[in-house]
Amino acid sequence: LNVWREGDQPGATYAPEVLIKMAPEQRDNQVVVPKVVE
Repeated sequence: LNVWREGDQPGATYAPEVLIKMAPEQRDNQVVVPKVVE
């Protein structure tokens, strides 16, 4: 099964530092997210 459609091209990417700065909460250079395992 090919999940890529013909003509798909990768778009612009962000540097990891930019994504960390945009995260609502970060710690030790990582994005902090709520625990979702019950």
